[in-house]
Amino acid sequence: MMFSPRSAIAVAVVLLALAGCASEPQGQSLADTKSPTQLLRNEASSRIPPGAIDALSGEEDHSVACKSTEEDPGGLYRSWQSSLLAAIETDSAWRVEQIGTEVTDSFIEDGWYVSGSKNGKDRTVLTRPGAVSTMAFTVTPGAEDGSGASIHIDATGPCVLTAGPTSAEVTGLEKR
Repeated sequence: MMFSPRSAIAVAVVLLALAGCASEPQGQSLADTKSPTQLLRNEASSRIPPGAIDALSGEEDHSVACKSTEEDPGGLYRSWQSSLLAAIETDSAWRVEQIGTEVTDSFIEDGWYVSGSKNGKDRTVLTRPGAVSTMAFTVTPGAEDGSGASIHIDATGPCVLTAGPTSAEVTGLEKR
């Protein structure tokens, strides 16, 4: 079967359009990504030794725009982000960087890999093929007396198309 030049161009345009769509997760909604992202954040916090934690705070769950304002002026493309701050006991603060490394390494052993810097003071970003979310740890050593040492955890879901930041879908998930 032979294609005319016009048909061949039409087929090429359709294939290019479909290839462009492949970069966006197909069939996922923000609601589909919320729970796995929250569970990942909770799993990460559970890997911090309980005796080293002074308090867990700053738990935040909300959607964030995931494309630039120029690419998506209405903020329709959004990711679910779940965050948590683990304040480290002053007696354990001297080893906060070690704790951060151990938590990161435990995920690496589970098939995650570092896609951002990995060193105690910087933000370490982890991804895993097939995972819905990415994860980031920021370790803060704190003052010499051990005060202010912490590990901040961010789990972020994939970029999905929504009806916008003020839509019933988004506000319902954010409970605002």
